Amino acid sequence: KRRQRGQPFLHGGLVILHLAQLDELDGITHLGADGVDRADGGAARYACQSCGVWTGRHRMAVRRTAWLLLGILLLAGLGLWLRIVHISLKPLWLDEAYSAFAAAHDLRFLWTVVPQYETHPPVYYSMLHGWTRIMGDRLIALRSFGVMGGMLAWVAVLFAGLALARLLRLDRGQRIRLLLVALAMAALSPPLVEMSREVRPYPWLILAYGGAIASMLRLADAQSRGRHIGWGGLLPY
Repeated sequence: KRRQRGQPFLHGGLVILHLAQLDELDGITHLGADGVDRADGGAARYACQSCGVWTGRHRMAVRRTAWLLLGILLLAGLGLWLRIVHISLKPLWLDEAYSAFAAAHDLRFLWTVVPQYETHPPVYYSMLHGWTRIMGDRLIALRSFGVMGGMLAWVAVLFAGLALARLLRLDRGQRIRLLLVALAMAALSPPLVEMSREVRPYPWLILAYGGAIASMLRLADAQSRGRHIGWGGLLPY
């Protein structure tokens, strides 16, 4: 019937190969000119070969994706462990103590008094103030806020790497190498790890920078592909 409608004989062959055994495919028949059903083993073998090539590529892609996910999970776990291990052994140093002091005041104090002598904007202290209202002001609660900011910055690096790979038109293997290198640097970099363990705004600034870079790369990719950039694409940047 497919031949009578002019559709290719191998149309839907992948479904057939998943449902039938290979020895049954040799028995696929078609109606000859003399009205007699004839075995079309050659077409079946061709279908098997085509499906084999597709299945091999699919398995390779699945294997690469699995290794990528495993690498991301391992780097995330290692990065988190480095940021929380022995996090409460050392007491607050001067700058951390000032962050705790500022977070203990209300928002009016943070937005009217603090900007008169503090170089950092009061946004971080306001966020830390809300965090301490929920989690308390103990040492581990204060420093866990920086750990969360550091891990979110790591996620921003992941999205920036994906946007860069798409902009550069990298193939799958190159994308995997780029992402793993970028994530390893973000997870294991001693300065980034140390900043995430302190009650200071630096990991949250890195999160903002990483998100801005990821948005900028997405905008550049959209422009290179000739896509319209609306307010929805500009607002994240």
